Amino acid sequence: MLAAALALAALLSGTGRSGTRDATRAAAGPAVGLQLLASGLGSITSITNARDARLFLTIQTGQIRIYSGGTVLSTPFLDLSSLVSCCGERGLLSVAFHPQYASNRYFFVYYTNAAGDIEIARYQRMAANANLADPSTRAVLLTIPHPINANHNGGQLQFGPDGYLYLGTGDGGSGNDPPCNAQNDAVALGKMLRIDVDQNVNAPPFYGVPPSNPHATQAYPRNLTWAKGLRNPFRFSFDRVTGDFWIADVGQSAEEEIDFQPRASVGGENYGWKVMEGTLCGGDDRNGCSPLPPACGDPSYTGPLYEYDHTFGCAVIGGYVYRGSQDLSLYGVYVYGDECSGNLWGNGQLLTPTLPGLQTFGEDLAGELYLGTGGGGLYLLTHPSPPPPPTPSPLQFFTVTPCRVVDTRGPNGISGGPALPAGSERGFVLAGQCGIPMTAKAVSLNLTIAQPNALGDLRLTPGGSPVALVSMVNYRPGQTRANNALVSLGPVGEILIHSDQASGSVHVVIDVNGYFQ
Repeated sequence: MLAAALALAALLSGTGRSGTRDATRAAAGPAVGLQLLASGLGSITSITNARDARLFLTIQTGQIRIYSGGTVLSTPFLDLSSLVSCCGERGLLSVAFHPQYASNRYFFVYYTNAAGDIEIARYQRMAANANLADPSTRAVLLTIPHPINANHNGGQLQFGPDGYLYLGTGDGGSGNDPPCNAQNDAVALGKMLRIDVDQNVNAPPFYGVPPSNPHATQAYPRNLTWAKGLRNPFRFSFDRVTGDFWIADVGQSAEEEIDFQPRASVGGENYGWKVMEGTLCGGDDRNGCSPLPPACGDPSYTGPLYEYDHTFGCAVIGGYVYRGSQDLSLYGVYVYGDECSGNLWGNGQLLTPTLPGLQTFGEDLAGELYLGTGGGGLYLLTHPSPPPPPTPSPLQFFTVTPCRVVDTRGPNGISGGPALPAGSERGFVLAGQCGIPMTAKAVSLNLTIAQPNALGDLRLTPGGSPVALVSMVNYRPGQTRANNALVSLGPVGEILIHSDQASGSVHVVIDVNGYFQ
């Protein structure tokens, strides 16, 4: 295995601007595995994680869906369908979770609004349910006019290793960027923007200008511009180990390109569009540009690290530097693809097989890579011949001093009130409380029913699993009931409680006395 990994790493290690076009012309190279996890989801535009075991999938028509525990949850995390214009190249295009999401619950979405303009908005998830966002918390940070054309909207949001939020905008559409937006410092289109979402958190515009932006003291949008000269940077990513920045910029009619920015960059790069398309001169020269940018080939332009022509595809889909363990031979290799041909590459070397309709890549908490298609397929990148799964080790039980983790009779909050109304369900995160580690798989608990005012029953299930029954307690009005149970925990250490009664409400008290891991 080690010898094979070293051989593949050597094969994929070629970098630099010369010869990368020839590298894509090599015969189909090393194989990867693609495991289908889910299908029929609608057009998947981005895949990301919230620093836990779940995956969040943005669906172009406006929903964010959660993939958890091997299934896609039936209830969307957030539904923005009424705010989003779709489809073609428009729609809900990505989501990014704040680095401190576990405590502040903030996340950010990139979509085209009803007018067709680019909009960046912030939301919070529900305090009492990790699998639901609160639509009422919407705050719009940026609305970027995108007049006339429906194409070239960009669409990626990601937090960089510096904690700032990066967003890549398209050039405004049509062909050959007629107004030369990508070279115009007075227009936010065709740019990589960088904002600080920890400034002005509670007041418009709900962001600030990072003082290290290359033009931080100038007027909008130049103060937010990290780089320019981009046509349609639909997907980009940061290497989780090195912090290097990888930008896939969709080409016009000749070249698709991968731009590379090292972690040490201070910004200010000009990637050349529309004067240049990859390493070639653009088809419209500098027409419409004012002021006039440098001519084709000028050394002030930053050229691509990798590129390929349209015999290999027509729309590059940026991926990630692989940092997972499913296929160690790919470790440290930048994996990307093409929407039209389904071709996949690693560091400029063609891989097999292809994935028709490829639309996005994503990364989970462990660094594994996922691929999403316009047809609604979710795939995991694996080793082409994965070894059999290891035999799971038996879980060990650890006692803790009896401790109360939930009491809905107390003040409203994540572990308190209000009472559970009839027909409702509510999630409670138990991991991280009372000595229960985040790695716990199950807990031993005592459930007490208090103050019910109708006949009913409570059902406990692992978080994210509303079907699989773990424990049930029946009760009558005014009756206090207690029940011991062993309950598996969901992906973020949570359980769900389902209240099945015709009317009224019920209070719940939960005390834990041990856990399994």
